[in-house]
Amino acid sequence: SQVGGVVKSEAPGNCAVLVIAAEAGGGYLAARPDVAATRLGMAGASLGANVAVLQASNDPSIRSLALLSSSLDYRGLKIEQALTRYGSRPALLVASSEDPYALRTARTLVTAGDGPRELRVLAESGHGTVMLNRQPELVDAAVSYTHLTPPTNDLGEVLVVGVSLKKKKRQGRQHTPGDTE
Repeated sequence: SQVGGVVKSEAPGNCAVLVIAAEAGGGYLAARPDVAATRLGMAGASLGANVAVLQASNDPSIRSLALLSSSLDYRGLKIEQALTRYGSRPALLVASSEDPYALRTARTLVTAGDGPRELRVLAESGHGTVMLNRQPELVDAAVSYTHLTPPTNDLGEVLVVGVSLKKKKRQGRQHTPGDTE
Protein backbone atom coordinates (compact mmCIF):
# COMPACT_ATOMS: atom_id res chain seq x y z
CA SER A 1 0.00 0.00 0.00
CA GLN A 2 0.97 3.64 -0.38
CA VAL A 3 1.17 6.60 1.96
CA GLY A 4 1.42 10.00 0.33
CA GLY A 5 2.41 8.46 -3.00
CA VAL A 6 5.16 6.38 -1.40
CA VAL A 7 5.22 2.64 -0.95
CA LYS A 8 4.96 2.05 2.81
CA SER A 9 8.05 -0.18 2.84
CA GLU A 10 10.07 2.85 1.64
CA ALA A 11 8.74 5.09 4.41
CA PRO A 12 8.23 3.10 7.60
CA GLY A 13 6.64 4.40 10.75
CA ASN A 14 6.52 8.12 11.33
CA CYS A 15 8.76 8.81 8.33
CA ALA A 16 5.76 8.32 6.03
CA VAL A 17 4.23 11.40 7.66
CA LEU A 18 7.24 13.44 6.52
CA VAL A 19 6.65 12.46 2.91
CA ILE A 20 2.99 13.42 3.25
CA ALA A 21 4.05 16.80 4.65
CA ALA A 22 6.39 17.35 1.70
CA GLU A 23 3.59 16.42 -0.68
CA ALA A 24 1.30 18.93 1.02
CA GLY A 25 3.96 21.65 0.74
CA GLY A 26 4.36 21.02 -2.97
CA GLY A 27 0.60 21.05 -3.43
CA TYR A 28 0.35 24.33 -1.53
CA LEU A 29 2.95 26.00 -3.75
CA ALA A 30 1.50 24.57 -6.96
CA ALA A 31 -1.95 25.93 -6.06
CA ARG A 32 -0.74 29.50 -5.49
CA PRO A 33 -1.50 31.83 -8.41
CA ASP A 34 1.77 33.73 -7.84
CA VAL A 35 3.97 30.62 -8.18
CA ALA A 36 4.86 28.96 -11.47
CA ALA A 37 3.71 25.42 -10.74
CA THR A 38 5.80 24.08 -13.62
CA ARG A 39 9.00 25.43 -12.05
CA LEU A 40 8.95 23.72 -8.67
CA GLY A 41 12.20 22.34 -7.33
CA MET A 42 12.79 20.51 -4.10
CA ALA A 43 15.81 20.62 -1.84
CA GLY A 44 16.52 18.61 1.27
CA ALA A 45 19.34 17.92 3.69
CA SER A 46 20.06 14.63 5.48
CA LEU A 47 16.68 13.02 6.28
CA GLY A 48 15.04 15.85 4.33
CA ALA A 49 16.99 14.80 1.21
CA ASN A 50 15.56 11.32 1.45
CA VAL A 51 12.06 12.68 1.98
CA ALA A 52 12.52 14.96 -1.06
CA VAL A 53 13.53 12.05 -3.30
CA LEU A 54 10.61 9.90 -2.19
CA GLN A 55 8.14 12.75 -2.74
CA ALA A 56 9.58 13.89 -6.09
CA SER A 57 9.71 10.36 -7.49
CA ASN A 58 5.90 10.30 -7.49
CA ASP A 59 5.27 13.96 -8.33
CA PRO A 60 6.04 15.10 -11.89
CA SER A 61 5.49 18.74 -10.91
CA ILE A 62 8.81 18.61 -9.02
CA ARG A 63 11.16 19.47 -11.87
CA SER A 64 14.50 19.30 -10.04
CA LEU A 65 16.14 18.12 -6.84
CA ALA A 66 19.04 19.42 -4.77
CA LEU A 67 20.11 16.83 -2.19
CA LEU A 68 22.58 17.50 0.61
CA SER A 69 23.99 14.57 2.59
CA SER A 70 21.46 12.02 1.40
CA SER A 71 21.62 8.39 2.52
CA LEU A 72 20.77 5.30 0.51
CA ASP A 73 18.87 4.05 3.55
CA TYR A 74 18.06 6.56 6.28
CA ARG A 75 16.28 4.60 8.99
CA GLY A 76 14.28 2.71 6.41
CA LEU A 77 13.81 5.54 3.90
CA LYS A 78 15.45 3.86 0.91
CA ILE A 79 15.94 6.16 -2.07
CA GLU A 80 17.92 4.47 -4.84
CA GLN A 81 14.84 3.05 -6.58
CA ALA A 82 12.95 6.28 -5.96
CA LEU A 83 15.66 8.34 -7.68
CA THR A 84 15.55 5.90 -10.59
CA ARG A 85 11.75 6.44 -10.80
CA TYR A 86 12.39 10.20 -10.68
CA GLY A 87 13.69 9.57 -14.18
CA SER A 88 14.96 12.20 -16.57
CA ARG A 89 14.58 15.19 -14.27
CA PRO A 90 17.83 16.75 -12.96
CA ALA A 91 19.28 16.16 -9.50
CA LEU A 92 22.16 17.87 -7.74
CA LEU A 93 23.90 15.63 -5.20
CA VAL A 94 26.10 17.34 -2.62
CA ALA A 95 28.26 15.64 -0.01
CA SER A 96 31.19 16.62 2.15
CA SER A 97 34.49 14.81 1.78
CA GLU A 98 34.57 13.99 5.51
CA ASP A 99 31.08 12.45 5.47
CA PRO A 100 31.93 9.03 3.99
CA TYR A 101 28.43 7.53 4.01
CA ALA A 102 26.81 10.56 2.34
CA LEU A 103 29.67 10.67 -0.16
CA ARG A 104 29.29 6.96 -1.03
CA THR A 105 25.55 7.52 -1.37
CA ALA A 106 25.99 10.51 -3.70
CA ARG A 107 28.46 8.57 -5.85
CA THR A 108 25.95 5.72 -6.13
CA LEU A 109 22.97 7.96 -6.85
CA VAL A 110 24.73 9.94 -9.57
CA THR A 111 24.04 6.94 -11.85
CA ALA A 112 20.41 6.39 -10.75
CA GLY A 113 17.80 7.29 -13.33
CA ASP A 114 18.36 8.58 -16.83
CA GLY A 115 18.35 12.31 -16.10
CA PRO A 116 21.22 14.69 -15.54
CA ARG A 117 22.89 14.10 -12.19
CA GLU A 118 25.57 16.43 -10.88
CA LEU A 119 27.85 15.47 -8.01
CA ARG A 120 29.52 18.17 -5.90
CA VAL A 121 31.99 17.12 -3.25
CA LEU A 122 32.80 19.86 -0.76
CA ALA A 123 35.76 19.89 1.62
CA GLU A 124 35.27 20.28 5.36
CA SER A 125 31.59 21.13 5.06
CA GLY A 126 29.96 18.82 7.58
CA HIS A 127 26.65 17.03 7.22
CA GLY A 128 23.15 18.19 6.28
CA THR A 129 22.21 21.76 7.02
CA VAL A 130 25.63 22.37 8.61
CA MET A 131 26.85 22.53 5.01
CA LEU A 132 24.74 25.64 4.44
CA ASN A 133 26.46 27.44 7.31
CA ARG A 134 29.95 26.42 6.24
CA GLN A 135 29.33 27.01 2.54
CA PRO A 136 26.74 29.84 2.29
CA GLU A 137 27.06 29.96 -1.50
CA LEU A 138 25.56 26.46 -1.57
CA VAL A 139 22.05 27.91 -1.31
CA ASP A 140 22.57 29.95 -4.48
CA ALA A 141 24.18 26.97 -6.20
CA ALA A 142 21.22 24.74 -5.40
CA VAL A 143 18.71 27.32 -6.64
CA SER A 144 20.80 28.03 -9.76
CA TYR A 145 21.01 24.33 -10.47
CA THR A 146 17.26 24.04 -10.54
CA HIS A 147 17.14 26.76 -13.22
CA LEU A 148 14.72 28.71 -11.09
CA THR A 149 14.73 32.41 -10.52
CA PRO A 150 13.05 33.80 -7.44
CA PRO A 151 9.85 35.62 -8.30
CA THR A 152 9.81 39.36 -7.82
CA ASN A 153 7.64 39.10 -4.71
CA ASP A 154 10.21 36.80 -3.06
CA LEU A 155 7.82 33.87 -2.80
CA GLY A 156 10.11 30.92 -3.25
CA GLU A 157 9.46 28.28 -5.81
CA VAL A 158 11.91 25.89 -4.27
CA LEU A 159 10.27 23.73 -1.67
CA VAL A 160 12.81 22.98 1.01
CA VAL A 161 12.26 19.90 3.09
CA GLY A 162 14.08 20.68 6.30
CA VAL A 163 13.82 17.88 8.76
CA SER A 164 16.03 17.76 11.81
CA LEU A 165 15.50 15.26 14.55
CA LYS A 166 17.17 16.04 17.85
CA LYS A 167 18.12 13.23 20.16
CA LYS A 168 20.23 12.89 23.23
CA LYS A 169 23.72 11.57 22.69
CA ARG A 170 24.53 8.63 24.89
CA GLN A 171 27.80 8.68 26.69
CA GLY A 172 30.42 6.75 24.75
CA ARG A 173 28.28 6.54 21.60
CA GLN A 174 29.88 7.71 18.40
CA HIS A 175 28.12 9.57 15.59
CA THR A 176 27.23 7.18 12.82
CA PRO A 177 26.19 8.04 9.27
CA GLY A 178 22.50 8.70 9.20
CA ASP A 179 22.41 10.23 12.67
CA THR A 180 21.02 13.74 12.75
CA GLU A 181 22.79 16.78 14.05
